[in-house]
Amino acid sequence: MKIDIESLLNIPMLRVKEFNLGEKEILIKCESKSPAGICPNCLESCTEVYKYYDRTIRDMPVFGKRVELQINCRQFHCPRCNRYFSERFDFVAPNKNMTIRLEEYLYKMCADISITQVSLKEDICWATVQSIYERYSSKELRKVDRFSQVRYLGIDEISIKKGKKDYACVLVDLERATVIDFLESRHKDFLVNYFNQIGADFCQQIEVLSSDMWDGFVGLVKSVFPKAINVIDRFHFFCHLNKVLDNERKALRKNEPKEEVFKHLRWPILKAPESLSKEEQDLLSKAFQKAPHLEKIYRLRNELKQIFDQPFNELQADVAIAFWQQKAMKLNNTFLNKFLKTLRNWRHLILNYFSIKISNAAVEGINNHIRSIIRRGFGYRLFDNLRTRILLECQCP
Repeated sequence: MKIDIESLLNIPMLRVKEFNLGEKEILIKCESKSPAGICPNCLESCTEVYKYYDRTIRDMPVFGKRVELQINCRQFHCPRCNRYFSERFDFVAPNKNMTIRLEEYLYKMCADISITQVSLKEDICWATVQSIYERYSSKELRKVDRFSQVRYLGIDEISIKKGKKDYACVLVDLERATVIDFLESRHKDFLVNYFNQIGADFCQQIEVLSSDMWDGFVGLVKSVFPKAINVIDRFHFFCHLNKVLDNERKALRKNEPKEEVFKHLRWPILKAPESLSKEEQDLLSKAFQKAPHLEKIYRLRNELKQIFDQPFNELQADVAIAFWQQKAMKLNNTFLNKFLKTLRNWRHLILNYFSIKISNAAVEGINNHIRSIIRRGFGYRLFDNLRTRILLECQCP
């Protein structure tokens, strides 16, 4: 069966002259079907050819073989404006040596694997793939309106390199669960300057700022968001209470290292009761028999969670939490007393949760996604490259 190479190539403006099939590549020699060129200066049609030259353009691979188009191009002379120009094609960008469809294919590949892997897989220079990714990602990001619809803003830090304490800051639209921006610093002065640069309109439209108890985040309401309510995220708040349980568990393990019931207790004691397996329930029951004070802290943790799960208004929640505090104070536990101090210091912002039931749950999910992006890319040398990938992947579908 005879194969129509021109139809297979599917570039209407090219005529195939010769086809060479090599061991690792396919060379297709072709020429333009257009009888004339359009002068970019006066837009007149020109037929006067000054000279011919060959231009090699890489196209989509076929059957695992590299495909190159060798085009016999023309340089025209425009008699009207006395200008020389080379003919242009709509399937390749000016001064580029790849077809647009190949560039789009490489860009889509970069969404799933790292630029280094794309470079190795397609045998293309890393810098070339990086340049393609930057060009196409910039175009895509310009199409996205990240700021105008934001009313509920979630803000959190995330460590880019484990153990290095180089915290970046992620901004999330909590209503749409999308990343607004990814910033290289979480410090207050940096953030105030950033939001002021975005503009007063954005700052005025923010109704809720949900964050943890980092001073750099909490101070933003007074500094740049005059109409916003500051809500301490319940997830971060309960992390402090879970730490009380974990510290008590560690103390028991240290004091009684040979006691079997205190081993393998970390995850069962931090889990929600309804998520425990039968084996985990039995393990907790045995541990509580040996350490009744651990059970009391465990039950207090669950009781406080139930308060946050109730449809209380702010006043009702204030009364319920005050009663819970009295019970907790009676235990006079060192770790729990530290948590009670945190609760007293941040009580007014914690109670704001009951005015508008919103949390940073979406931010935590996005943070997990960001960590997977970092792992998939084997880390990022340039922060801007990481930021671009996060903004592209963590948007509404």
